[in-house]
Amino acid sequence: GNKKQDSEEHEGNEKALKIMMDNRLERDERVVVEIKMPSFADPNGKDYKPQDDWTDEEMKLWREYEKKLQKRGEEEEKHKRALQQEHRELQKEVDTIVAGYDDTLAKLFDIKLDTDTCICQMDLQIIKLAQSS
Repeated sequence: GNKKQDSEEHEGNEKALKIMMDNRLERDERVVVEIKMPSFADPNGKDYKPQDDWTDEEMKLWREYEKKLQKRGEEEEKHKRALQQEHRELQKEVDTIVAGYDDTLAKLFDIKLDTDTCICQMDLQIIKLAQSS
């Protein structure tokens, strides 16, 4: 009985999470691939060579490595801008919700004041009626 209940509870939690996160459990689906520096260019590597000693093929590999790094940097910058835009949109949405909540709270407070005023007036009438008899 307990395992079945735990399983149902886990499924319920997972369903709630999916609903809260637009039907996905992962926030970031991007896969970050490590770009390895060519071994001949790594000063800590055993195959290291000074740049002056590189062959044409090694120079070509180095340029490809730099292009990959630049492309990844551009992709990360693009992703960062997209996240910042999403953050701004979410912030606007939160501000709108908060303003609506504040308006509702102010209206409810006005209703409470009106109700309290009516109650006080009724209490006063009761006191006057009691004193007059």
